[in-house]
Amino acid sequence: METGHAKPLGYFLRHIDTLLEQNFADLLSGHGLVRRSWQVLNTIARGPTDLAGLDRAHAHFRDAAESTVAPHVQAFIERDWVSVAADGLYVLTQEGQAEYRRLSELIDAERAATLDGLTPDDYRALLGKLQRISDNLESVARSRAQR
Repeated sequence: METGHAKPLGYFLRHIDTLLEQNFADLLSGHGLVRRSWQVLNTIARGPTDLAGLDRAHAHFRDAAESTVAPHVQAFIERDWVSVAADGLYVLTQEGQAEYRRLSELIDAERAATLDGLTPDDYRALLGKLQRISDNLESVARSRAQR
């Protein structure tokens, strides 16, 4: 299909993915965090939970090298962003709540900048088109597997 663009879809998908990952990593590293630690902090911010709950919530992100998110939780405890409540659940401290709000604002601002120039309808349409391409590719793969 002739699109008038010099670069194909795959280029833009990889390029966007790389930029999203790198920009997010750069933003977080400026605050001594990595993506996984942000995900753990975000989960704790949603409500008190124990280590087993955190591990379950992040099981699909972890691999053999990271069997638990405990090191991330411990780092937050050492920073006084997280404490252990009397019932054994992890909760954000006042400092942790303030840092979480500050980081959330920075992340939200970066997400907004990423979508600058797109209306909400543009964004919904873009996601719909990407979903369609994803569905098409899955269908092609299934068809090939059935041959």
